[in-house]
Amino acid sequence: EGITKTFACARALMGQYVFLQLVGVEGSLSLCEVEVFATD
Repeated sequence: EGITKTFACARALMGQYVFLQLVGVEGSLSLCEVEVFATD
């Protein structure tokens, strides 16, 4: 199976797209499925 990772944003964000960036890492990241959820 995979790994679930939770990230907290410093402030509320609104948008249509999610951008993932590897900082300080050489190589690539392969994703099979990404789900984004929001809490009210």
